[in-house]
Amino acid sequence: MKKVSSLLLIFLGLMALSAAAQNGSIRGKVFDNTGEPLPFANVIIDRINKGTACDLDGIFEMKDVPPGTYQLKITFVGYRPKILDGVVVNGNQI
Repeated sequence: MKKVSSLLLIFLGLMALSAAAQNGSIRGKVFDNTGEPLPFANVIIDRINKGTACDLDGIFEMKDVPPGTYQLKITFVGYRPKILDGVVVNGNQI
């Protein structure tokens, strides 16, 4: 009986690890109305308290995002915040 419960515990632990490994990523570029990149703009998902900043070219990547549909909030000094609804994240995908 002890062996069965130990095996079950190990199996459940492996399942939890594999579920955690199935998070995805969001990658994009933030630019203004003229097409110029906005370096260091902030990209935030409030629902899961996660965010990142763009690089010098306005490019960002937010890793380890659980699968789901999210609302992104993009902020940059001197601009009104931009909200993007319906951003879908699938496991193991960008």
